[in-house]
Amino acid sequence: MRKFISCKTGMSVVMLALLLVACGGGGGSGSGGGAGSSSGGTSATTSSSSSSSGGVSASSSSSSSSSSSSSSGSGGGAATLLSVVNHWGGNTGGGGSSLANGDAISNFVVDIAVLKKSQLGNPDLAPLVITKSYWDETNWGDGGYSAGKRVTKGEFYYQAHTDTGWPGIVFDSTTYNGITASIAHASDLSYEQQNAEDQGLPLSSFSSNLPYVKLSDGRTITSVAYPTGVSFDGTGRLWIADNGPDQNFKIFNVPSTGTPTQVTTFGDTGGVFAGPTKGLAGEKRFWGPRGVGFGDNGEIIVGTSGIPGQVQGGTDVRVFDSSGTALWNVKGIFMHAPDIDPSSNGTSIYTAAQRYEMDYSKVPGKSWKQAAVTLDPFRFPGDQRLLTANEIAFVRVINGKKFLFTSNMYGQFVAVFRFEANSEIAIPAAIFGIASNQRGAAWTQGKEPAWDGDADANKNRRQVWRDTNGNGVVDTGEFSDVQMPFPYAAGIDVDDNGNVWVAGKLNVHNNAFREGGNLVIPFGSIDANGVPFSGSTPKFVDIPISLIPTADQGVSTGHMRYLAATDTAVMATGDYYSYNLYVIDGHLKSTTPTLRFKLDLGYNSLGVSNPDILQTDTSKMVLPNVFAADVDYLYVGYIDNGPDAKVRGEITVYSMVDGHKVGWIVPGAETNHFAGNFDMRIGIQVRKMADGSRVITAEENGGGKFMVYRWVP
Repeated sequence: MRKFISCKTGMSVVMLALLLVACGGGGGSGSGGGAGSSSGGTSATTSSSSSSSGGVSASSSSSSSSSSSSSSGSGGGAATLLSVVNHWGGNTGGGGSSLANGDAISNFVVDIAVLKKSQLGNPDLAPLVITKSYWDETNWGDGGYSAGKRVTKGEFYYQAHTDTGWPGIVFDSTTYNGITASIAHASDLSYEQQNAEDQGLPLSSFSSNLPYVKLSDGRTITSVAYPTGVSFDGTGRLWIADNGPDQNFKIFNVPSTGTPTQVTTFGDTGGVFAGPTKGLAGEKRFWGPRGVGFGDNGEIIVGTSGIPGQVQGGTDVRVFDSSGTALWNVKGIFMHAPDIDPSSNGTSIYTAAQRYEMDYSKVPGKSWKQAAVTLDPFRFPGDQRLLTANEIAFVRVINGKKFLFTSNMYGQFVAVFRFEANSEIAIPAAIFGIASNQRGAAWTQGKEPAWDGDADANKNRRQVWRDTNGNGVVDTGEFSDVQMPFPYAAGIDVDDNGNVWVAGKLNVHNNAFREGGNLVIPFGSIDANGVPFSGSTPKFVDIPISLIPTADQGVSTGHMRYLAATDTAVMATGDYYSYNLYVIDGHLKSTTPTLRFKLDLGYNSLGVSNPDILQTDTSKMVLPNVFAADVDYLYVGYIDNGPDAKVRGEITVYSMVDGHKVGWIVPGAETNHFAGNFDMRIGIQVRKMADGSRVITAEENGGGKFMVYRWVP
């Protein structure tokens, strides 16, 4: 379980470079609210906005923790459990981790080992693949996999046991005919290099201490760019996992004396980054090789984790017969809040660095497949996704061009990527600091301009980078800055026109105090290099206090969504949890915004102030957190359990017409009735399909996957 509000604690060597940023810092034209639009927004220098109490009158709707079936608001019948099908994705196991029948695949792989029949008390499990990890939120980091399923934990096997005589497993080492090959370095690894190699990150910063293969008789193999695992096959050939640009497995003849020679390879050269379509997944297009081993019948077993493995990649164990024909595989990912490609009618889903394809005609668990990788570390080594934990994704199509927006779980930034032509690779295009000013972040590469002392005292100021020359690289002179609507702003959204929104406070913006209203950063136009936000001028959008009850006037909103199609802002009071939710029409384009309705989300902490899920028993609390909306419905997710079914992963659905409760969604039999928590700034995304059905993606913190609910209202 992950800690919210402050930095993660209680972890071992976890995330390090990837999560370090989470603890630092203070973060053609689009058709709606773009630069130069005369109808969009309130000027940042305007201190008041005309308002109207006309339109749909505000209705109050309660969703208390005790209301399990009654309808709230003014319309609709009795709320009830909604019928959905959960086509989860990203994990071969759908049953979660902690239940008796749980089968979640662990989040990622540092190394693998393969146990044969003679090494197992139950030889029917052979070949048994043991994965080594150092952090795993499914609690199965050291998993044991057989015939495409998780069957055990791995700790028992790789640790020595004197009572049984089991010697344990020595990773990165293999022996044949008295010769032992192992991964070595010229000197001891620093803390930073150990983390980089565990993550599978490029080693350009450690060029003086690159890994190589050492033989026990003193010979070495240094021709493999980035060796990460070794294993002799049954004929004495040495296989070396190569996490360098080739992304494959090198096979060497090792004579009793003399120089070992490479004789062939296994896997497409370039792996997932090879042509003709860069980033496209494939059976032998590997991504982040980490280990290799062999079964009793010569089965070839490879483990890969992506780059970086912990956050953007995941566990990927593939088993082939001795001729190279695929037999079975298991896959798992870290925690992600993915989004639905609006041009795909629900069939294409993106995490921050991967694309998945859905086929809803198939049964859940068989309906998803990994389709592509969007991060290329070799051509774009400064890609921010290599250096920070990006767990939130938005996908938008503007003027026929697709763009990816990402953030971390805290909403500390919004990173923008444009897609390469005839490729799956997303090229860095812009970064906006949000909850963190991003000063000194690793992705800046020390090229950011200096800020004077007076500027540093401005707690609302955030750094911005835009790739003005279109090379996908951070260059000097490409930085600017933007003001947030208040110092602790973290609520983010990206609307369907590509505009970036930041939640502020329920009042008009006050320039003197540098706070109030919401901030919109218009998508602007796409320049000749394909980079968006050209000509974009950020602006503050007021919220007339005449629409807000006195108790909530000026209160901060930690979450917001903006529906461009109806010019509707959906905002919830509270910095992390969500209390009262306001739906305001005419937010950006009208001079007379109206309140559609206010909704009490039923927050109930049982008298505990700001409960921390790592230190407080929240199992009986109702803690609304994340939400998403379309033109017809509002979807609310909770920490720990929902108000109706009282289970984790529960999503309550309300009408966007008047706020009455329609029903609720819970994880069903498809995932063993199991789900983890919602603990990101964005945990739910939704798309209305051509037939009127909804595809709802949801973060699944605990089971190493993402939920893909299909609902027909």
